[in-house]
Amino acid sequence: MQSQQRGENFGPFLRGLKHSKGRSAPDEGQTKLLAVLAYEGPQRVEELRRMGGLGLPDFLKALDHMLGDGLVKLEGPRGEETVSLTPLGERAAKGER
Repeated sequence: MQSQQRGENFGPFLRGLKHSKGRSAPDEGQTKLLAVLAYEGPQRVEELRRMGGLGLPDFLKALDHMLGDGLVKLEGPRGEETVSLTPLGERAAKGER
């Protein structure tokens, strides 16, 4: 139950984050999440975090950067958000530019 309540707060929290202007190359967390999404397809936020093997702070940082860079999109009703690759994210996951 507590996990579900935390999951309900991901969308508003992520939408409220300010994105920095300068972006660096994907870090290890972003690379892991890209690989999971490329291999497994769209995932609910909590499931993606579990599959990526990241702690909450690293997961949120990676997801925030990926959203800001246009690599992934967050869709769905509050508490049931799904993360999926954008076309740019699909190319990045394949190592294309």
